[in-house]
Amino acid sequence: MAEAHGASIEGMEQEYVHILFGMSDAGSLKVALSALGKRETSQVLAFNELFSIGPLSGLDTITGMQNRHLWIMERDENYSLSQHHNQENQLVHMAQTVKARWMR
Repeated sequence: MAEAHGASIEGMEQEYVHILFGMSDAGSLKVALSALGKRETSQVLAFNELFSIGPLSGLDTITGMQNRHLWIMERDENYSLSQHHNQENQLVHMAQTVKARWMR
């Protein structure tokens, strides 16, 4: 889980941004944060579990996306090109979302 200090979201000062890979995990963290009274100071970003492995650097570039796909293809014999096309759209969305949170 990654945290970043001082991100401002929707006019509210966010103390932490938590990045998780999986909707279930994100939901559990939100419940736990609420129980601790920390939900207002924390934002939870959830992404597809496909991103829980492999390189994530440079995903805002074509080269970074290609490097990730090559890395996965070298290690997963069941990886298919159909997954590649769907992942590319998700990669762009993930990179844009994370970048937007830190660029405010």
